[in-house]
Amino acid sequence: MPRRNTGRSIEHLFRVREVQRKNARVHGVHLLAAAAGELRARAPAQDRPVTYLRRRRSARIVLEDVNIQASWVTMGMKVGQVALRFGANDFGR
Repeated sequence: MPRRNTGRSIEHLFRVREVQRKNARVHGVHLLAAAAGELRARAPAQDRPVTYLRRRRSARIVLEDVNIQASWVTMGMKVGQVALRFGANDFGR
């Protein structure tokens, strides 16, 4: 199993927030189930539910007034529903 680099994910969220504050043009984000460096190692759908939920929670804390999607297609119906409690506000594909 590849090593997770959550620091990279958080750093990326802070960069998005900087862009958001400068331009006020970020209305929504689609957080992939796997970080970009992990995509070559395994499919995004194989991400652990805990990591998936943490990414949504972190995005809700860091970003301001954005639409965060919970995908039932990639993670399943139950994890998608729980993601709504972790900061997601859109339940879609």
